[in-house]
Amino acid sequence: MSNGFNQNDMKEIDLSPIKKYQTKELCEFCLNVKRQFSCPNYLKCPYVKDCKANVVINEYKNTREVLIFKDAFWQRGTMDVNINVDRGKNWMYDDHGVLVPTEKNLNGDIFKLLNCLKDSRKRATQNFYGYTRCNDWSYFLTLTLAKKDKLSEEQVNYVWKLFRQKMQYRFPNIKIICVREHHKKGGLHFHGLIGNCNLDKYLRIAINSGEYYEDKKGNKLPNKYYMQQLVNEFNDPVYNIDPKIYSEGHLTIVKIKDANSDKLANYLSKYFLKDNVKVSFKKKTYWHTNNLDFYNKLVSYYTDEEKQNFLNSVSLLNYIHFKETDKAYIYTLKK
Repeated sequence: MSNGFNQNDMKEIDLSPIKKYQTKELCEFCLNVKRQFSCPNYLKCPYVKDCKANVVINEYKNTREVLIFKDAFWQRGTMDVNINVDRGKNWMYDDHGVLVPTEKNLNGDIFKLLNCLKDSRKRATQNFYGYTRCNDWSYFLTLTLAKKDKLSEEQVNYVWKLFRQKMQYRFPNIKIICVREHHKKGGLHFHGLIGNCNLDKYLRIAINSGEYYEDKKGNKLPNKYYMQQLVNEFNDPVYNIDPKIYSEGHLTIVKIKDANSDKLANYLSKYFLKDNVKVSFKKKTYWHTNNLDFYNKLVSYYTDEEKQNFLNSVSLLNYIHFKETDKAYIYTLKK
């Protein structure tokens, strides 16, 4: 499948009229090819910030996601960092936890802040899916801390740091990604995935120790599963881990039978989306170890002919899913 002009095509292009950058039309012609190969004055071009594109390809571990946009868009290209820009804080939390503008930003635009938070959440969601779909996972974890009051951001970060350090002490190459879920009563859950290690010999059967349970009306009823092995909603056995490995809070582990990274990403995302409906300024939405594989993102400009060539290349052998949105056609394919 072609991604536009190839390098041989570019060598045949007459660059003499482009070097002067006399008109925007000539620059737009230049932007339709890969500038870094075809244009000797690429870094000096006044329009280097823009790059025309209409196709995005996300390469995950086992799948490829192709987004064909209905309208072309302009992407910001590579730029040098402007060291003269003031990058000091524009917003901060006061002693009561209220977000307020700093002295340098007394007339701060709240709408710009909300747009910034929206964009940040979009990036975080995309990165989260990238991590979960590009790594092999063996276990699903739930770490519970029962607290009367909701934990502060610092306390949540400390819980994650303690858990990560203890697990990495035993398994230096372990891979972990977690999201949090706060309960109305104040308790904290971490839900996540573990990979790149073997915990089997440290797992102990989890027993349902609740003799009674409360129904939705608050009535106490006998638990018919009392002293039986715990299972999850999919009837998979639930395990506890040896206290020598980790003993802070209540940690349960479920072995992953169907290691489908796409399904795991979608399942875990319900916790990711649930607890972060209200996006907070400079607050983490998920936690992970630093050794996770990430997805490759390719941005291209396809002609109508190349779009059709792509569609002709899609077959029942590599087709998984198709979805149409207001902006794009999205194809999920096997690699």
